[in-house]
Amino acid sequence: MKIKYHDNTTPPRYGPDGAVSDNWNGTLGCCGEYVEVHFRIHTPSYDPYKRWDEERIGMFDTECKTVFERLGWSMTSQRHSGSCATVRKGKSHLYLHPQDFSGEILKSEVVSIAEALSRADTFALQLVDLYETVYDMTDEAYAAYLDGREEQIRGEVLKASKTTRRTRYYRDYDIACHVAGIVRLRRIGEDDGRYGGAGKTANYVIGVIDELIAEGYLATATSRNGSRLIRAINRTEQKQKKLYVA
Repeated sequence: MKIKYHDNTTPPRYGPDGAVSDNWNGTLGCCGEYVEVHFRIHTPSYDPYKRWDEERIGMFDTECKTVFERLGWSMTSQRHSGSCATVRKGKSHLYLHPQDFSGEILKSEVVSIAEALSRADTFALQLVDLYETVYDMTDEAYAAYLDGREEQIRGEVLKASKTTRRTRYYRDYDIACHVAGIVRLRRIGEDDGRYGGAGKTANYVIGVIDELIAEGYLATATSRNGSRLIRAINRTEQKQKKLYVA
């Protein structure tokens, strides 16, 4: 059976038959890049609505360990107390749920892993789902990336903080997190506020907000709980200050 590789970031997402498309080219852009991947599998030993067949799930665990060790991976934790096993190779890592092997791995290894999984006896590979590219970048390299996006960040902050009322303000933290979601690159092993909290990217945006306030492009106020509020200056204020907000 041909393995289907579905890139969720590239259209078309569905074919004429309504099924997800086989639209990933594993030969492009693979040098040193990682990707969020989900190897969708089915194993008869697992039913989420019933008690696990311990003997058969044990055979599943053993085969998973064998398959990945042959590919040079190490099992870093075993299945226990409702948690599934995890495997790692360098910075790549996968969580081996019996319906979905998910994690961040080198793009160059997606095909070899999929082919190995497709030959398994205790489970069947049904689909390979691919999502965001994940970059292996140092903090210094990422800071340089953000510096290169500063003009874009300034524009996004001003756009997100526009209002037709001088009494309407936005919390600076909310604006920073919104803009961070636009410019953030996903980095291997880095959460960077994607699941909560500010993170490096949002903190950088806060620094840009500070600059825009100092330059007069953003008006400020203080909320009842002491949070800083911001809004882009309106057209009258722009004329008075001889500033322009697109």
